[in-house]
Amino acid sequence: MIFFPSLTRKIILFGFGKLECMGKQGWNKVEIDLEKMHQLSAAGESWPKIAKRFGVSEQTIYRRFHPHKALEHVKVATERQRTNKRNLVEYKGGKCCICGYNQCDSALDFHHLRDKVFNISRIRSRSLNNLKKEADKTILVCRNCHAEIHSGLHDEFISNLLSKMV
Repeated sequence: MIFFPSLTRKIILFGFGKLECMGKQGWNKVEIDLEKMHQLSAAGESWPKIAKRFGVSEQTIYRRFHPHKALEHVKVATERQRTNKRNLVEYKGGKCCICGYNQCDSALDFHHLRDKVFNISRIRSRSLNNLKKEADKTILVCRNCHAEIHSGLHDEFISNLLSKMV
């Protein structure tokens, strides 16, 4: 049987009769009878008990009962990510430290100079203080200059920055 995670995710979110999804043990096939799940809920069974009965996570059951909330959550998380990036870009000076580009936040990257703890581009669930601590280890560069850094075209600039940091 071929497994398509994105298709299965859509089935989990929007549901079509019976459902195969990830079980608690990993990507095992777990078939959930959605009608039975709704009957158990209507009978007063709690989500944790329903999840245990079907061998899936509570989150899977919650998503099945509230498919509209999943899309709402994605929108909220995306907006939080944009706000955090805007704050970090302002914190780092608002422009590329090599060429001065400042037109679009999406075209600005954080290039780590030392001991990366996490990738700043994955900033959905971190506090702004933790993000600023990580941003202190980076320089703000545009996408073009970032590619040039990784190609070795700005080695002298980077080594000057590193010598000032020590």
